[in-house]
Amino acid sequence: MHEPEVEASAAYTASLERDRELSRRQQLLDEWLAGAVQQLRELPNQLTDDIADRNERLTLRRRLEDVTGRRIAELHSVSRVSAPGEVRWLGWARVIGCSQDAAVDHGDSESVAVAYVVNRLGSEGFAVTDLQTEGQGYDLHARRGSELRLVEVKGIAGSAASTGISLTGGEWVRAALQGDAYWLYVVDDCDSGGRLFGEYRDPAALFASCAVEITNVRIRGSDLAAAREPSHRQETAA
Repeated sequence: MHEPEVEASAAYTASLERDRELSRRQQLLDEWLAGAVQQLRELPNQLTDDIADRNERLTLRRRLEDVTGRRIAELHSVSRVSAPGEVRWLGWARVIGCSQDAAVDHGDSESVAVAYVVNRLGSEGFAVTDLQTEGQGYDLHARRGSELRLVEVKGIAGSAASTGISLTGGEWVRAALQGDAYWLYVVDDCDSGGRLFGEYRDPAALFASCAVEITNVRIRGSDLAAAREPSHRQETAA
């Protein structure tokens, strides 16, 4: 049996996390909406400025303002983020402190891997923010236009196909919450400068069968190799 105060604390913490996530998503949506509304409001003038006849210009402009006004109202009506329902209990986990795995990568593999991924994303046109010290459950925030990637980076000194990687419980929960926006990048050979082994979109769904532990989720090297993005498999084969 679980103590009532423990259950109440867990429910409160889960509600806070839900509210923070809803607020974050609403902020991102509001930023996009402000830009879209501004563009729509400028559109009638832009489309009619070159019309020489004043009456024709004003008539068309009013029609366009009516159309864009309705579109702006529609955008406002659908641009509200809300939770699909109340927080549901999925289960309980007993957490026991434990040491790290005995096998430890040589050198600063994580730093090498993060630098590698930052450079790679930058070359692909992403604006990248390093959030390693923020406790977000991912390392990098990468944006390219409307495309967003929340990137967790794992660095391996040797071969990822042999050793696999581990995700902490916090990283796994964040991956499950973010879905398609969450990306896992695995960089191996970090003791030799680093090599992208694979990139994985929505790893919580992709590796759901690997989540057999609560404190850490162990993903085998064979699973990493099998689930690589098609473009990267072709790049490696070439």
